[in-house]
Amino acid sequence: MTQNGEQVTQEGEFLHSSKQLMPEENRTSFSYFLNVEHLQQPSDSIKKRESVIQMIYLLKGSVELVSADGSEVYARIEAFQHNLLRFSPQLCHLVADKVKNRSYCIQLSESFLQRYLPQQHPLRQQLLQNAADDGPSLLFADNMYITPPIAVILHDLADFSQSNFCSQLILQSKVIHLLALQLQQFEQLQDIGQPSLLRKDDLEKMQQVRDILLEQSGAKLSLRTLAHMVGTNEFSLKRNFKQAFGTTVYGYLNQYKMERAKSLLLENVMSIAEISAQMGYKYPTHFSAAFKKHFGYLPNELNSSKL
Repeated sequence: MTQNGEQVTQEGEFLHSSKQLMPEENRTSFSYFLNVEHLQQPSDSIKKRESVIQMIYLLKGSVELVSADGSEVYARIEAFQHNLLRFSPQLCHLVADKVKNRSYCIQLSESFLQRYLPQQHPLRQQLLQNAADDGPSLLFADNMYITPPIAVILHDLADFSQSNFCSQLILQSKVIHLLALQLQQFEQLQDIGQPSLLRKDDLEKMQQVRDILLEQSGAKLSLRTLAHMVGTNEFSLKRNFKQAFGTTVYGYLNQYKMERAKSLLLENVMSIAEISAQMGYKYPTHFSAAFKKHFGYLPNELNSSKL
């Protein structure tokens, strides 16, 4: 990350390889864009706004929220982390590093948040009643890690290409789901307190383990093998992975598989046997049993009148 990077606009109209899925006339509630790589100056419409609200998810690279003169860094989001920010584009802006960056940025309107945040929710004052004139507001003091359910939704967004009315409703449901998962993490922290973050090198190793798990989901890799592949030991792997992602190594993999399988089933474009094979199961019956154990119902009941 460099301080001399260019500014990110909040409209997404100039973004390289971006996906703008909301028609211009419907983007009052939220807008979504992907892969912030080539950055330019913010548009006049953004400069005139008092503040903007964004959910930001990083899979590769990093993004910083810096003051207008570049002298102060308010927030830094790195790979496999996410946060929700409110800031004034007149006082600060987003800066991305110049290496390949893979980020998901979802801009929310105040009316969108007001619709889904209860009147007495502590975040209403933090995100809606503060005008961000005295500096940015962050949902999490320390960024949270991307969990399997969040990762599955981001995966779906990357593949999302439809632009008809029904598709926009589906897209909106995914944005609401992401917001709900962020709020769930926020509320959990009220009970257990903010978790301590791993050292950067330990986090990078856990990210490597996560990548190996998802890329080789059909392979049977032991904890010892995974630990040796990233240069750590089995004890540190189990401890650090749980701290980074909130669950065990195999718990993360299983949750990701089940959430991804459910998403594919809802799309209704693949058979159960095809999804079973993609998830790394030799027999569809084994997949169905695992699916029922995770969700409480069989895969073939998801798109039927049985639920």
